[in-house]
Amino acid sequence: MPDRSKAFIPENLGAVARAACRQVGLPDGDVQFLRLGQNILYHVPEVRAVVRIARDSSYSADAAKEVAVATWLAEEDVPTVQLFDVDCAQPICCHGYPVTFWRYLPGREPSGAEVSILGEILRNFHRLTVPEGIPIPKLNPLDRVTDRIERAPIPEPDKEFLAQTKEDLSVKLRELNYELPVGVNHGDVHIKNVIISPEGMGTLIDFEAVNIAHREWDLAKTATEAAMGMLPADAYSRFSDSYGYDLTSWEGFPTICSTTQLRMVTWLAQNVGHNEKVANEYRKRMQTLRHGFTEAWSGF
Repeated sequence: MPDRSKAFIPENLGAVARAACRQVGLPDGDVQFLRLGQNILYHVPEVRAVVRIARDSSYSADAAKEVAVATWLAEEDVPTVQLFDVDCAQPICCHGYPVTFWRYLPGREPSGAEVSILGEILRNFHRLTVPEGIPIPKLNPLDRVTDRIERAPIPEPDKEFLAQTKEDLSVKLRELNYELPVGVNHGDVHIKNVIISPEGMGTLIDFEAVNIAHREWDLAKTATEAAMGMLPADAYSRFSDSYGYDLTSWEGFPTICSTTQLRMVTWLAQNVGHNEKVANEYRKRMQTLRHGFTEAWSGF
C-alpha cells in the first residue's frame, strides 16, 4: 500500500496551506479544501482568497510562469482569474512547495452541455500575440510523463507498458503535419478550468501549462474527453462550431488523442493511492490504452 502520510492529498497539505497563509499575513483559522488536480487548492473565505499549492519544488518555474502570465492577461483585459495581493513576490516556498495566492471566483464549472463557452473563450485566447519578457516554453507533449510513471505507485508491468507507449508516440509525434498556426496556448483546456459567474460570464483559470505550440494541442483535451465519453454526445460539435475548427477531422487526431490519453492516465497514476474511486478509474483507463475504448472515463 502507498504511504498516505507522504501523499499529495488534502489531509496532508492543509497544514501547508495554513502555514503559507501565516507566511504572507493571511488568516489561517478557516482554510477549506477546494479542489485537487495537478495542484491542490484551498479557500480562505474570510478574505476570499485561494491558496494554490504545486505538487513539488520541480514545479517552481511553472508557478512563476503562471504568475507572469496572469499579470500579462490582466494587462490585456482578458477575463481571467486574478492574483491575490500579498506583501511579497509570488510564488513563495512553504515547506518545500511552491505556493501562489489568487482571488476567489464565485461561480460554478460549466456543464458538458455548455462546452461551447469554452470554444469561444479559447478562440479569443488564441488571438493574443506572444508577450515579450515572459519565458513561455515550447510545448513538449510528453513532458513529465516519464517522471509520473516512475513515481506512480502502480504495478511494474503497467510502468513498462506506459513507458513503451510513450516511446511509440514519440516517433509518431515527429511525423505530424499540422494545419493550424503556432501561438500562445493555454495548455490545459477543459471545462474544469473555466468558472461561470452568477451573471453567466465564463472566466479561464489555471495558467501553469501555458506554452507555445500549434493550436491543435489546445483543442486536444476537450476532443479527447469527448472521445472517451466524458462529455454529452453532441457537446464536442458545439465546442468545435464555437471555436471554428474540428480537430477530429484532422488526420493527426489519432496520434494527438493517444498522447492526451497517455498524459491523462499518467497524471491519474500518481494518485491511485488516494482512494478506491481513483484506483478503479485508473484501471479503466489502462484497459482503454491496452485494448481500446469500451467504457466511458470519469473526471475528477
